[in-house]
Amino acid sequence: DFKNVQGHAGTEHKLVVSDRSRFKDNLKKIKSVNSYHNYGIDNILRNLIISVKSDAGIIEAIEHKKYNIFGQMWHSERKGLFCREELKIIKRFFA
Repeated sequence: DFKNVQGHAGTEHKLVVSDRSRFKDNLKKIKSVNSYHNYGIDNILRNLIISVKSDAGIIEAIEHKKYNIFGQMWHSERKGLFCREELKIIKRFFA
């Protein structure tokens, strides 16, 4: 379910990374991410896992348990140069 999240847009968030994420080692090295939205979700399907939440508890990334599906809510391209860890995630995703 989508929900409105006040005060989320235009801010930076620290990440709380799930140990269940296959990208956890890279995600844990990302210091913070941006937000350009005021929306979030609070429920996911059982075949997905929550990979990352913001330090405020908002879901920031999900991935499929079985298939090569990963989705994030932050905008890496808006920070200028991609950080090294995000590039590693992209490379691992397509490997």
